[in-house]
Amino acid sequence: MHVERAGEAAIRAGNQQRVNAVSLHERQCLGGKPITLDGAWRGGHDLADQCVVYIDALVQRARLLRWIMIGLMVLVVLIDILKPTHYSRFPWDGIPGFTALYAFLGALALIGLYKAIGYGLVYRSSDYYTRRDAREAEERDEESADG
Repeated sequence: MHVERAGEAAIRAGNQQRVNAVSLHERQCLGGKPITLDGAWRGGHDLADQCVVYIDALVQRARLLRWIMIGLMVLVVLIDILKPTHYSRFPWDGIPGFTALYAFLGALALIGLYKAIGYGLVYRSSDYYTRRDAREAEERDEESADG
């Protein structure tokens, strides 16, 4: 019993150092609750709270992640160029780097398509609802004046 308490005290002391390293923003996102690594696995924190912390950590390291992704893409292109092709089913299969270029252009096309769909069907101007409400109010006024 005494050993368990001593172990818990050591865990709390180690976690206090990690809690002190957490940024003010992360604490505000969690409503002021202290963040401990062991508490996440013992049910001390909600999964959504942990997701906020992890996403915030990714956002803070955006520049590093961007360079890692660029490096991985360059590595994939280099592998595609340097690896020998064992067979070519289509004429373009023998072109070095073609699959990487094709995948990149396909991704750009999909992003463009989805943005066009979003701007055309989903996005509205900031005064969309106020204009609609004003138009409906005018129609009601005209109906009441006519009737």
